[in-house]
Amino acid sequence: MSRGFIYLMQAEGATRIKIGYSGDPVARMAVLQIGSPCELTLLGKWPADPEHERHVHEALRGYRCHGEWFEVSPDVAISIIQSALNTTFEPLSIGRPLRISKGRHLSLEEMKEAPVGLLRLEIAKICVDAGLADNGEVLAEAEMLAMDPDPQPEKIVELWNRLRGEKNELDN
Repeated sequence: MSRGFIYLMQAEGATRIKIGYSGDPVARMAVLQIGSPCELTLLGKWPADPEHERHVHEALRGYRCHGEWFEVSPDVAISIIQSALNTTFEPLSIGRPLRISKGRHLSLEEMKEAPVGLLRLEIAKICVDAGLADNGEVLAEAEMLAMDPDPQPEKIVELWNRLRGEKNELDN
């Protein structure tokens, strides 16, 4: 029985692909996005067990750049993943590639009804909008909030309001 997913992720403007395992690839992307200067896109996911990640990474060893990042096209990566997982299944549909982009934020009322994965995406969106790639202290706080198993919407709103205030002070 599968407990999670092998996922395929790419950073905007980069040719490298991240291939990893997570029980919740969307939440994993949200946590990674907080510290990334590039916008990340979730390209696909396959049901898998944790030990499958080792098989996939072994099959991709010739493309490894660093850690779970590989210099390989998405099409080649998909083919190798399918072979390593011994499946012909295409990645589970996630609609269009999922990315965290600037724009409208959830209201406090919407956050109170949102699942944890969506709250983590909201935290990542806040960091992207505030341009936090070089603010280590705030990034650490945002990462802690995103890794909380039950992030509180009020704390997310508080973080956003504080960051907007700091950004406005810098812009003036």
